[in-house]
Amino acid sequence: MIAMSRANRENPAKRYLERIKYFDVQINNKIDEREAVKSMVMRVTTSMSLAPGGGGGGDRIGSGVGKLIDLERDINRAIDRFVDLRREVTKMIDRLDDPDEIAVLHKKYIGVKDDEDGVIHYLTLDEIAEELHMSQRNVCYVHGRALQKVARMMEGMKSETD
Repeated sequence: MIAMSRANRENPAKRYLERIKYFDVQINNKIDEREAVKSMVMRVTTSMSLAPGGGGGGDRIGSGVGKLIDLERDINRAIDRFVDLRREVTKMIDRLDDPDEIAVLHKKYIGVKDDEDGVIHYLTLDEIAEELHMSQRNVCYVHGRALQKVARMMEGMKSETD
């Protein structure tokens, strides 16, 4: 599990919003693992075809294919959770009434897709300040105020379900 600072443990809104990054990292790690297993299976099949008598790695291939199937299922489940959470968080952020708060939270927690590599990047508050042409201090203030509003929304949602 990711180590959390004291501020994150004490701020449920921030912890909730940061789950998107957690799922994103989890998906990327599973994709990397899938590629490593694919590579291993390919090496086994290549060595089998070159060996006299066909080699003997059939059970390793079967095991590798089974692992690939499990990883594909895990990746698909993680992507589903990621998409659902991202949609839920986006709706919550879009309920804010301040365009600066919306922009800051989107860039920090929803992320910005890089045009060159297509990868989602989560901006730091310093990067957001530069991009929005705001002072770092103002971005920190807007971020904190937005987190407080999200926390109140979360409390309202929780009390509605109780």
